[in-house]
Amino acid sequence: MIRRALLFTLFVSFVLGLGSSAWGQDDDKSQNEAPILFSQTLVQDISTAGFYDLISWLTSLKLSTRGNRDELVQRLYDHYQVPEDERVPDAGSAAVESPPLVIDSAERTQYFTMQDIDEKYVRLSGGVVLTLRDAERDVIHRIEADEVTFNPEQQTLSASGNVVYTLDRGTTVEQFFGTALTVEIENWEGAFVQGVSERERTVDGKQIDFSFAGSYITRSRDDIIVLEDGQVTSSKAIPPNYEIRASKIWVLAPGEWGLSNATLYVGRIPVFYFPFFFRPGNELFFNPAVGSNDRSGIYLQTTTYLRGSPDPQDSPFSLLQLADDLNKPGDRQREGLYLVPRTNDDGSAAATESQDGVVRLLLDVYTKLGIYAGYDAELPTVGAFSGVKLYAAVALSRNLYRYGYPGQGITYSPYYFEDGLPKQSVNMTTLGSVRFPIRYGFQAKGTFQKETVSASVDIASYSDSRFQSDFGGRSEQIDWLGLLGQGSGTTSPGGITSLLWAIRGSYRPSVEKLKPFVQQFSIQNAVLALQWRSKAIPAADLPYAVAQADQSPEASFFYPESMKFPELGLSISGVLLEIPGSRKQDPQADGGENPLIPPWGGD
Repeated sequence: MIRRALLFTLFVSFVLGLGSSAWGQDDDKSQNEAPILFSQTLVQDISTAGFYDLISWLTSLKLSTRGNRDELVQRLYDHYQVPEDERVPDAGSAAVESPPLVIDSAERTQYFTMQDIDEKYVRLSGGVVLTLRDAERDVIHRIEADEVTFNPEQQTLSASGNVVYTLDRGTTVEQFFGTALTVEIENWEGAFVQGVSERERTVDGKQIDFSFAGSYITRSRDDIIVLEDGQVTSSKAIPPNYEIRASKIWVLAPGEWGLSNATLYVGRIPVFYFPFFFRPGNELFFNPAVGSNDRSGIYLQTTTYLRGSPDPQDSPFSLLQLADDLNKPGDRQREGLYLVPRTNDDGSAAATESQDGVVRLLLDVYTKLGIYAGYDAELPTVGAFSGVKLYAAVALSRNLYRYGYPGQGITYSPYYFEDGLPKQSVNMTTLGSVRFPIRYGFQAKGTFQKETVSASVDIASYSDSRFQSDFGGRSEQIDWLGLLGQGSGTTSPGGITSLLWAIRGSYRPSVEKLKPFVQQFSIQNAVLALQWRSKAIPAADLPYAVAQADQSPEASFFYPESMKFPELGLSISGVLLEIPGSRKQDPQADGGENPLIPPWGGD
């Protein structure tokens, strides 16, 4: 029994000894083959490694992680002393798309994995500077911060500590400063904490730096910027001489921005409060203007351009503009309520079509005065006519009354008092024996030109002398200063004292069949004109409501002052009668010699 146990023990020991010997030989073989395998696959491992794998690799070797992917690959090649002829610098670019993110500066690099969510991160710290070039949009993004953490899988980047984000569009450079920043690399949608932005704007041909600040600034993938608790100013003084403070500011597109719960400050004094304001980037097709006038009240004036476009005007708040203006001369089309640049089918800007002249519709409403509507056209050519100007307008208005109060100045009201009761008086127009409650204005100018006839027409007719004074002072932009009480509103033209109806022309027919009796025939400076003059009606002859009104249009009338009918000049030239022998024949015409003989010559 003991012998069997001894034999079994010797057998087990022999087997174990053989196994140990075999395993030892395998370990030695693996240790000898590992360096060989590493050296054989080193070039392939380096050339096919991802950008952030290269950063981790360099970090483990305590080498610099600055530069783009090609620079990182070359740094590893140099470290392992890979011969130049064995290096494959472009293999990684073909196998793995190299991101455009470049590490310009970083003192420390850490590559780690969040086990709970199984995501890899790269952390850069110490004077970090990153650059990313967006070739598709031709934009360069640059981030400077104390620390940057990047998630290569989610393509998100977070920066903290003295963050400076620079957006270089080639023609413009914008900078954001803040305490923290988080963005998505693919579209650069992100948020800034305690951010300040500086942008350069062109105002009246001058470059002015604008400052934008907010407790929280977000930027969407569509380039929409939202500022929470925002402040905007172009003043360099501390505190600023003027600024806008708002609970929320939207910068939606070039020239398009909005404010919510905003206040305009001049120094430390709040001047005006905006519950909400929106400025569209594209012009409204009907071009509204809001303002105020002491006499006519608050008004809304709209101008709809059927042809042409309004002349550019400087905004009274141009020093507080939030975005570049998009409204530039060019071919535009109406989309909804707005005029947008016309584009081709491929999205490119359409060629500007030549469109001379202006045609516009006018519609105004005044809280005190009334309603006005008109048509105004200025066209270089219309058929055979040139220099055509056509204006036609009607209005429904009422008399205004002036009241003065001690210590309160002067005010105007559409009400007057008669027998202790407030009343209104609608303006009336009289044509002959007909009276109607509509005022009108009409002007027509133009020149007609044909081969033998030319004529010009100049006709102006108004229901009263006050029509242009009441409705001629128009604007095509919002009168913010007037609404703030800092401006005088629009400037109205003076009253009309005279009118002219005139037709002038000339006629020069062909006289070929009348030659030689008539060589030339023309009617020149033909004039048919009627001059009108305004005359005031004595107050004693006016109704009480008109006599008490301030500059009532019913207090005067037009009468014909003079008339030219007709006035013209007639010119005729030719040969009525020719006597034989009355004209001496020119000897040179027949080839003869010069008949002149000097006085000293003989026969």
